Amino acid sequence: MRMFGRWGVLAVLVLSAAWALTGCDVTGSRSADRIDNALRPLSGVSSVSHTVGRNGGFGPTDVTFDVYVRGEATADQLSALTHVFTDQIHESRTFRTLRATLNVRRWPVGDHLYSTMYVEMRPSVFTPEPPWQDWLKLSQGDYGYEITGWASPSDNGRPAGTSLDVTLFDGKDRRPDNIGAKEFAAAVRRLSTDFSHSTSDWEVTNSFIYSNDPPSVRSDHGLPTPAQLSLWEALDAITPIHGEFNLSPLPYGREQPDHNRVSVSKLPVQNGDHVAVEQLQLIRESESATVYNVKYAQITVRPGRCSAGIQEPQPRTPHDVNVQADLRAQFETCPR
Repeated sequence: MRMFGRWGVLAVLVLSAAWALTGCDVTGSRSADRIDNALRPLSGVSSVSHTVGRNGGFGPTDVTFDVYVRGEATADQLSALTHVFTDQIHESRTFRTLRATLNVRRWPVGDHLYSTMYVEMRPSVFTPEPPWQDWLKLSQGDYGYEITGWASPSDNGRPAGTSLDVTLFDGKDRRPDNIGAKEFAAAVRRLSTDFSHSTSDWEVTNSFIYSNDPPSVRSDHGLPTPAQLSLWEALDAITPIHGEFNLSPLPYGREQPDHNRVSVSKLPVQNGDHVAVEQLQLIRESESATVYNVKYAQITVRPGRCSAGIQEPQPRTPHDVNVQADLRAQFETCPR
C-alpha cells in the first residue's frame, strides 16, 4: 500500500508537469480569464466576472460570466457582446463541450431592480439571438419593477426560444389583493401595443414578493390578443387568475389539447361553486379552446369541448372528484 501511495503521488506530479508544459488548463481558470479579457473592452461593458463550476474533481463542469453594462449601452453593442461571447466559447478547448451562461445586467433609472438577460449555450445546440431591442426598451421605460429576459437552447424536447418577463411592482405597497383586473389588464395592453412585433414568450406578474400569486398573464410567441386579454380581465374581475395563452406544443411533439389555460389557485370558501360556474360560462361564451383549472384541487374543465381521454392530474378527494364531474357535465360537450 505504501509503494502504491508513492507511485500514485509520482503519477500526479508527472501529470501536473505535463499539463504545465503543454499549457493544459485543468481547472478552467485561465480560459475563463481569457474570455473575461475579451469581453471587458467591448463598448457598453462596465464590468466582467466569472464562476467556474466543478464537481469535486479537477475539471470544470460549467461556466457562468456576469457582465454589467452601462445605461447607455445600445442593442447593437449588446448583440456584439453576445457574438463575441459565443465565438470565445466555441473556440475554447476547455468550455466548448460544457454548458456556458452569459448573465447581462443593467441598472435602470429610478426605483427599480436591475434588468437581467440570461443567455445559455450548450454543446452542438443552437441558441437564438436574445431580444436585446425589446429588453432595452423595457428597461429604459417605466414598464415594471423588474425586467428579465432569456435566450435558451432546445432542451428536453422543447425548441430553442426567447422570453421576456415583466414584474409590475415590488410588492411592498402593491399586494396582489389590491391590484384590480382593470389596472393589470391596462398594463398588459400597453405592452401589447408597444411590443406588437414581438415573437418572444412573455410573462407578466403582479409583484416581486408575491410573484407566484395571481393575477398573472403568460403568452407564447408574442403577447395576448385583445380578445384573449378581454376574456382574462372578465375572469379576473370575478376572482384572481393566472392566464396562459397561445400555448406551445408539448415536449417531443406531443399534441397540445388546449390553446389557452386559465387557473385559479383554489375556489373561495364561500360561493366557490358559483364562482366556477360564472367563470366557466364566460369561457364557453368566448368559444375559445381554453381549459379551466383549479390548481390545488386538480380540477380541469373544457367548456364546449371534451376532456375524455386526455392524460392529466385528477382530483384526489371524493369531494373534488364530484365537483369536477358536475362541472364537466354542465359545460363540456362529449360525443355519446
